[in-house]
Amino acid sequence: MNAQYLNKHDARNVSAKRNIKEGKRRVAIDVRVSTQHEMQMNALDNQKQWVVKLAEEHEDWIFDPEKDLYVEEGISGTSLKKRPQFTEMIRKAKAGEYDLIVVREVSRFMRNAKLTLGLVDELLNYGVEVYFVNDGIWSRNEGDYFKLTIMAQYAEQESRKISERVFSGQAVARENGVLMGNGNILGYDIVKGKKSHQTTYVINPEQAETVRIIYQMALTGHGIKKIRHYLEDNGHKTASGGTKWYDSTIERILRRSTYMGEMEHLQSVTEDPLTHERCRVPKDKHIYIKMDFPKIIEPEVWHAVQKAVDSRVSYGLVKGGKETVKRGKVRNKDIYCRKMRCGCGRRFRKDFEKRNGAATYYCYQTVEDGSQQERQKRSQILNDNCIIRGIRDWKMDMVTVKVFEYLNCNVSEVRENLLNVISRAYTAEPHTGYCVEDILTLEAEIKKLEAKNARLLDFLEDGTIDREDYRQRKESNDLKIREKEKLKKEMESAESGMDEKEKTLQSVRAFVKETLEFPIAGGKERKIPDVVVNTYVNSINVCAGWVFEYNIRVNPDAEVDIPVVPDSEFNPQIHSAKKFLDNSGSALIAGFTISYEDAKEYANRIGRKVRRVHFDNPITVRIYADL
Repeated sequence: MNAQYLNKHDARNVSAKRNIKEGKRRVAIDVRVSTQHEMQMNALDNQKQWVVKLAEEHEDWIFDPEKDLYVEEGISGTSLKKRPQFTEMIRKAKAGEYDLIVVREVSRFMRNAKLTLGLVDELLNYGVEVYFVNDGIWSRNEGDYFKLTIMAQYAEQESRKISERVFSGQAVARENGVLMGNGNILGYDIVKGKKSHQTTYVINPEQAETVRIIYQMALTGHGIKKIRHYLEDNGHKTASGGTKWYDSTIERILRRSTYMGEMEHLQSVTEDPLTHERCRVPKDKHIYIKMDFPKIIEPEVWHAVQKAVDSRVSYGLVKGGKETVKRGKVRNKDIYCRKMRCGCGRRFRKDFEKRNGAATYYCYQTVEDGSQQERQKRSQILNDNCIIRGIRDWKMDMVTVKVFEYLNCNVSEVRENLLNVISRAYTAEPHTGYCVEDILTLEAEIKKLEAKNARLLDFLEDGTIDREDYRQRKESNDLKIREKEKLKKEMESAESGMDEKEKTLQSVRAFVKETLEFPIAGGKERKIPDVVVNTYVNSINVCAGWVFEYNIRVNPDAEVDIPVVPDSEFNPQIHSAKKFLDNSGSALIAGFTISYEDAKEYANRIGRKVRRVHFDNPITVRIYADL
């Protein structure tokens, strides 16, 4: 910034970081268009020409169009998301690669007032100025800051108005029968018209037959899983031409009103044009509009299928506030269902037998795709499927009992192993030797250098030294300040880290020594109480070959990691159906096997039977711990 804008009474000029570099400055220029429209893309070409001409007019700018020009095509300016070029430019500026960022106008920089002002102020802390050319705003000039605030608010308000106009345009388009979406719907091919309302769907005979089969099977009582197996076994293809079908795909087809000649609108809306976050709209608020393209499913058949699908969904009434809310039943209260994950990443389901009350845990991947033998009969590829067989409930109880018995009987050895692992982990890095006095000394030295810079500015204004002498001395002082601040941060980080490690180490040692006494349930039942499993076991990873990996809790300050979201909170649109448990970074503190004889002894004690044919391999148990 020019010297005429400098004010020695401005507190921002005292900070070494906020001082703007004099002389030649390294410049980054950002250009952006918000849509891929042809006129906007032509405008982008014009902006590139304008950039080159602007840089040539400023001899004090160091600018290379090949590496210092950041171009964003078809990207919204309301947030930093999905703006990789802009984010990279800001990162390099903060890293000291640029002294000045040039933008055509405030609305091209960002259309969010809060983010704009915050980012501009943050860049000033790194000694980087922002110049908005058309608005005539230099962020370093305090006289322009008020103008920047007004222009940023105006840009944000303009974005909100654009959003409102888009919503209004969509409403008019719906009334005029304009098709929404990309048109990739199973059963139809899209035919583009000269005008948007002339675009329509025509039936794809082969795909339409697949749709009719799906609806007919649902109408005759077949579930989604059986429909999926039928489609895959008979080579029916999806809308994208694939042969792999998913339950969610079939459910969307069964719920799509397009097949009876109606378009369903307002299924979700964007609540805030700045965050672009979408929320679902209640079913009774959806808008249905009859269209003139041909139907694949008759309306009465479509509605009958909706009733058939709804009849297979189990609902419970749960009171939420003053209203009664309809939700799916919470069935997954079993401790192992909450703790266990299959090697394929999926959760387990517990199925009960009516005749004797016994239960078996099945991986959801096996539940959906069938067992390995069933998949082989259907000639399906097995590479992406689970091979874990069903696990009897008493086997899970037996393995857990053996884990706790082993820890209890070998408590001295386990304690020693744990403490050795903990000590190695926390003493692997040598102590730096820094102390509080060293940090205070550095702080005093930094303050002296900052005071020197302040006196240099007074000498410059009084004419005692010239500008070149001022620049050289100040750069030397700034370099020393940066070096000492870096060293000070290292000292503080080292001291903080050692203090934190020592606290954790003491806490873990006390926990291991005092509470590593696992209670064992007595009597015939020989089952570990759920509360004990919940307290001490983080997760159970079930791997192929009858391998069970138990991750136990040894740090009392660490929260218990539950690998499964409760059914009452599980949302497939938010939470992933798969979560792979990785114990490679954990400490292996114990390992043993359970033979057929061990299993037979346990089964006889609780009144169960075990067959050798079902115990072809011994069970391998590994016990891990995280600090």
